Amino acid sequence: MKTKTCILLIQFALCHFATAGAAQTNLLVNGGFETPTVSRFTTFIAPSSFLGWTVASGGVDIVADSFYATASGIQSLDLNSVVSGSIVQNVTTTPRQVYRVSFAFAANPLPDSPSFPSPVIKQMEVRWDGIVLGALAHNSTGHTATDVGWHDYTLSVVGTGANTLSFASLTPGSAGPALDNVRIVAVPEPSACLWLTAALCAVAALARTRFTTVFQHGLGAAETHLPARPNTRPPHCAYYCTEETTLCGDRFVKGWLRTSAKIALILWYASCSINPRAISDL
Repeated sequence: MKTKTCILLIQFALCHFATAGAAQTNLLVNGGFETPTVSRFTTFIAPSSFLGWTVASGGVDIVADSFYATASGIQSLDLNSVVSGSIVQNVTTTPRQVYRVSFAFAANPLPDSPSFPSPVIKQMEVRWDGIVLGALAHNSTGHTATDVGWHDYTLSVVGTGANTLSFASLTPGSAGPALDNVRIVAVPEPSACLWLTAALCAVAALARTRFTTVFQHGLGAAETHLPARPNTRPPHCAYYCTEETTLCGDRFVKGWLRTSAKIALILWYASCSINPRAISDL
């Protein structure tokens, strides 16, 4: 019965983590601006739209990697055409669910048009339901078409059921903030890590039961004719436990518990922490 209970607990934990993994799907459409395909760059002026995104103001350019290097894929977005622009996408979320918004941001490194000059410092805002999450800036000085200077950012938001994510350039002229690889994924609940810890403890308990049984009914019976040999090990066993079965079992379990705790802490940190750099940049 104990064995069946442990197995069920392990299976439930694995299912829980499988569900959490599925929750890592990007909620955004065309977050890498790979559609439509362009040869060098294509301009979209408000109120036009392209897959997933609506140009809310001004104009933006989808830029191919033949023009300057991307952060991901073969295309990125310049939030300026010849004027500053903004884009927005509607997102279906789960109420009260925490989400991680991540994106790559750089300054368009190419020379601007003499008719529409731009400053070397490119600025943009990130907004969730119209509320500014942060204003970011990058300097294009020293960067080139092959060394754009992409930086990754991560922000935390909470879903309400129907939300909007938008990016707006605060830079005038024809060379603005560059954007790429935008993602929104659900943050796994800490309870998933607790289930993993419980499952690993179940494994440890199950292993202890089997471990003790082996020594009590296996080695204990087979080695009773041997004289006591403290601190010696038969060639077919890692431990000589004829008289210390419980002690060996306890050591085995303690090792499992230490490993379980470490794994749970690592997974909790990986799934629930927010990039501290993103906070500092705000």
